[in-house]
Amino acid sequence: MSVTRDELLRFNQFVFDRLDNGGGELTLEDCVRQWRIREREAEDLTSIKRGLAEADAGLLHPLEAVTERIRQKHGFKPVQ
Repeated sequence: MSVTRDELLRFNQFVFDRLDNGGGELTLEDCVRQWRIREREAEDLTSIKRGLAEADAGLLHPLEAVTERIRQKHGFKPVQ
């Protein structure tokens, strides 16, 4: 797994913040686990915000319209 300099700096700051806030008992494994959870949560939040922005911009289409286009494109028969 390739790690960027920016990711290492953010992880470093994350660990220092934890230690400064009473995390003296944390192991390296604890820090890595917490960091991964935090990064996943940040990615999830970014995806949610992107989806909401797309919805606000009118870029989403109703499921029925999308499935109908796919059905017509590939020659599938309508579901009865």
